[in-house]
Amino acid sequence: MGSKRKRWKYKIVHCIKGLQILLYFTFGLCRHRKPFEPLNLIKMLIISATLLLAISLVSIGLLFLYITASSVLVNVLLTISLIITILLFLITILLLYSMIMATISAAPYANTPHREVKKIIKLANIKLGQTLLDLGSGDGRLVFAAAKAGANAIGVEMQTHLVWRSNYKKNKHKINNVTFIKSNLWDYNLKDVDILTLFFIPHRMEKLKNKIKKEMKPNSIIISYDFKFKDWPEQTKDGKINIYKNI
Repeated sequence: MGSKRKRWKYKIVHCIKGLQILLYFTFGLCRHRKPFEPLNLIKMLIISATLLLAISLVSIGLLFLYITASSVLVNVLLTISLIITILLFLITILLLYSMIMATISAAPYANTPHREVKKIIKLANIKLGQTLLDLGSGDGRLVFAAAKAGANAIGVEMQTHLVWRSNYKKNKHKINNVTFIKSNLWDYNLKDVDILTLFFIPHRMEKLKNKIKKEMKPNSIIISYDFKFKDWPEQTKDGKINIYKNI
């Protein structure tokens, strides 16, 4: 019974993720673009408002048909359709709220490509037992790769359904050296972290740099994908991967 519930929970998370991915592609927030430009954020608001309006109109139409329909079967079908539409409306609202809050706090969900994850793990030169923390762990791909390389891997993620999904995968494959934490990254202390990985957002990089300098131990490694820290020279650079040392 427990395993069936877990499978259904995982399917629900997959459906939510699918809708979120659809929203990201619609808004131009896919991983191969710069998702933080004002034009894209304006586009996000316009299209999300249009999407929510469309769902609202469908709901009103279904409600009107329900009131005027005479057949019991039609009423049942319309009731089911109306419930599904309302659920989609609520899920869309929650996802938009989650995306906007993540953007304000740090960065919206955007996966690091698998080939880049492999490069990051290689460049990190992980030693057995080191602690690697991925800020904004998303679907957990980098955390799992780090755990496979011998790290005690931690993923910090704000979005609940992504933490659920990552924990489901962890439990399914019985991976012991992985931890996923639902938290705002600004509230998480970095003092025990040996290697920090991130795919962040330009307007928060300076604030994050100050947090790193204050909390992380000397000689710890920071790996930033795509974006750079201002006035902090890289130790190593490989394409979009920028590696820093906290001295």
